[in-house]
Amino acid sequence: MSEPLSPEERRQRALDRAEAAKAARAAEIAADEAAIRQRIERFMSAAAKVQSRRASIIAHWTPQIEAAPLARCSKHPVDLAHDIELSAIQSAKANRLTIVSAGCPLCQEEADIRRAESRLIRAGIPPRQIGVRLSTWDANWEPTFAPQRAAALGRVAEWVDRRPNPFLVILGARGGTGKTALGVAALRALSTDFRCIEYRDWFSATLAMEFDERFAEISLLRQVGALLIDDFGNRTTGGKDAAGGNLFERDIMGQILNHRFEQRLPTVITTNLDGRAFAGRLDDRTVDRIRAGRLVIDAGDWPSKRAAEAGI
Repeated sequence: MSEPLSPEERRQRALDRAEAAKAARAAEIAADEAAIRQRIERFMSAAAKVQSRRASIIAHWTPQIEAAPLARCSKHPVDLAHDIELSAIQSAKANRLTIVSAGCPLCQEEADIRRAESRLIRAGIPPRQIGVRLSTWDANWEPTFAPQRAAALGRVAEWVDRRPNPFLVILGARGGTGKTALGVAALRALSTDFRCIEYRDWFSATLAMEFDERFAEISLLRQVGALLIDDFGNRTTGGKDAAGGNLFERDIMGQILNHRFEQRLPTVITTNLDGRAFAGRLDDRTVDRIRAGRLVIDAGDWPSKRAAEAGI
């Protein structure tokens, strides 16, 4: 019968088994790494062959492709360049000359414009105002009030550039004076993350929403990079109080505007109301904050361009 192992011998055997397991694991890892390297080498070799074959195909077909006549855009008077690489690959597959033309740059530009316009409309920009920017807003369409409008445009541009306060309020009872266009121009100069709402339409849509959807919509307006509230105060969702508004609208607007004030998020408001009536549609806390941080543009005396163009 063998002698029992001493504690030191048991420890040594355990160490030997651990070292053997470690060596076996290291050998497995080394074998795996070698296999991976072999696969990478095979892949790189295959990729090099594909690239070489591709280059050979392109070199073979390029003279014929370059000699082929150019196609013409069906919509614009533009000759379409050959896509040399794609034409060569397609020619090799078909075993005959196959020309693939590059896209029309004018068609591409039009598609880009349509995508940009679609994005603006989804953000709430009125279709008639899509092309309006601070650089294109027409302050000089009639001479009498051109200096006032030019001064207002300069003040708005300075507010956009410096952002000394979060609110821009454009007042004026007469419609068609360019308040919305000036507000849109300011909005688009402020941020690429913007939203434009028309007060009456927005409240009508919001009232029809389920609670979760309404909460999400209000949260979006609280947090969006720049916000335009157009035609503020031109509806009430229920009975009017002495100030011409009601508690529901004051509460919703208060939630949005107070948060934006705290976060210094730029907000543009256009309205047909005068200053007193405008303040009456908001709660006292919100009014105080707007007074403390706003630029006011008074367009009350400006003539209506829309009426002039209609001959009214």
